[in-house]
Amino acid sequence: VSMSTLGWFTLVWSTLVSVNVPAGCAAPLLAWAGAWPKPPKITFQMERCMAVHMMWRRIAPDEPTIAAAHRRVPHLRLGRTGRVLEALIPAILEQRVSGIDAFRAWRLLVTKFVTPAPGPAPARMRVPPSPEQWRLVPSWEFHLANVDPGRARTVVGCARRADSLERLTNGSALVSLPGVGEWTAAEVAQRAWGDADALSVGDYHLANVV
Repeated sequence: VSMSTLGWFTLVWSTLVSVNVPAGCAAPLLAWAGAWPKPPKITFQMERCMAVHMMWRRIAPDEPTIAAAHRRVPHLRLGRTGRVLEALIPAILEQRVSGIDAFRAWRLLVTKFVTPAPGPAPARMRVPPSPEQWRLVPSWEFHLANVDPGRARTVVGCARRADSLERLTNGSALVSLPGVGEWTAAEVAQRAWGDADALSVGDYHLANVV
């Protein structure tokens, strides 16, 4: 199950796990991944999403504010999924609307246009939409999900460029896409690449978080 910090993917099946875990807790999950038919690929994806590479890195910040934050949450690790479109489309749906509206739009579109997860899985779990599925969503279905034409065009346009997007390694090129600005690019950088320096400029909740 792939989960972002905003809970976008709690009902979407995948072979990734992205969570914040204390150092030392990764081993059981990685051992679990090794029990699957293709452990090398799955184990690598889980290590990447769980930021295992950061668990053994000693962090000793000198700046007082950062040092205080590190003392409060020393176990915090920024994982990365490596899946650009899966991070980009939810971020587009979040543009200029409340979280509740964005979550509702995601739920309606995913429930209607994707297939159930294979194998033993909860009844409501779904496979992530493919680029082709996003490209084929009719305009009126976006309207019924309360997604305005601008965001709908951005979703479809990004889905058409899916192959190129998956080759990106940072968010600088994303802002060249119609409908994708600094905030959206930063959200993708955080989720897909685990970029600790990607700041969601203009985010409504950012002031309260900081």
